[in-house]
Formats: sequence, structure tokens, C-alpha cells
Amino acid sequence: MSESIDECPWCSSKNIGRKPSNFSYNANKQEKKKKTGDLTKEFIENSKEDLKNQKKELDNSR
Repeated sequence: MSESIDECPWCSSKNIGRKPSNFSYNANKQEKKKKTGDLTKEFIENSKEDLKNQKKELDNSR
């Protein structure tokens, strides 16, 4: 955009300015990131529960 316009082509006004283009911004805030240790602890707890359930299923199938 190297062209410069001195006068409005529709109303012939000399008082013109450049309007910035529209842009969007995702205003949704991201959840607070968990620490690596918290994720590991959560994974271990879920794995323990899964293992308990698998043991119960195995005992019931015998």
C-alpha cells in the first residue's frame, strides 16, 4: 500500500485517515497449566484405579 490518497473519492473531504484492518482475538482464557508433577500424579492414580478394576474382573472371571 504505497499509494497515498489526499482526498476522499466519495465526499471530497481532505480530512481522511487510515483505518486498520479488522482482526479477531480469541478472548477465551486458557486453563491454568498444570505442573508436570501434578500430571504425573494424576496419571499414576488413574493407572492404580485401572489396575484395581482389572484385578477385580480377573477374580470374578475365575
